[in-house]
Amino acid sequence: MINSIILPFLFFTAPLTLDDGHKINAPLLKVGEVVEDSGFLISIGDIADIQATLRGNSCMIRVAEIKDRFVKEQSQAAKRCSERLAGIRRRLEDSELLNKQLKADLEKERTHSDRILYGATIGGVALTALSIFLYTK
Repeated sequence: MINSIILPFLFFTAPLTLDDGHKINAPLLKVGEVVEDSGFLISIGDIADIQATLRGNSCMIRVAEIKDRFVKEQSQAAKRCSERLAGIRRRLEDSELLNKQLKADLEKERTHSDRILYGATIGGVALTALSIFLYTK
């Protein structure tokens, strides 16, 4: 532990080693020093935290946690979607039944109105013929 804090001062870099063996060398910057590259400034304490986090299985544990959270959120989203889809299907089935009932009622009303129209036409013709017959007599 002490070597990981003291060694950066000796070599003027803070090596960050990832689980796969990849190393990142962060150069030590002195106060007022100008650098050639743009980038992020990380304090020595943060480098120690990052180094401690990157060692061992902590990265894999975090990846597993993220994956578990993603799977859980995905299954919850799929469940909500399935519930909404089931509700939409129920409303669609109800609408189809209502549509069939309304079409049947409309057909009954058309038949009834056609009968009334035919009856009124026949009655009107009969009354007109009777009126003409009585008027001409």
